[in-house]
Amino acid sequence: HQGRGIGQLVMNGMIDHLRIRGYTSLGLYTDYSNERAQHCYRQCGFALTEQLEQRMSNGSIVQRCSMERSL
Repeated sequence: HQGRGIGQLVMNGMIDHLRIRGYTSLGLYTDYSNERAQHCYRQCGFALTEQLEQRMSNGSIVQRCSMERSL
């Protein structure tokens, strides 16, 4: 279902729901290599705030992105 705008539709619905509930900001993490997800999040108003390394439960280290947006 990639490239059909479904992720953006769902994300924007969640953003509207959180805004109605009084939240003022939203943050998330995604893998640095997941460019499709980052593109979707940027289309929804998120900005990259940090690049970091995260140790996973299996011991591997993954490059991650922190992204945030105000509501």
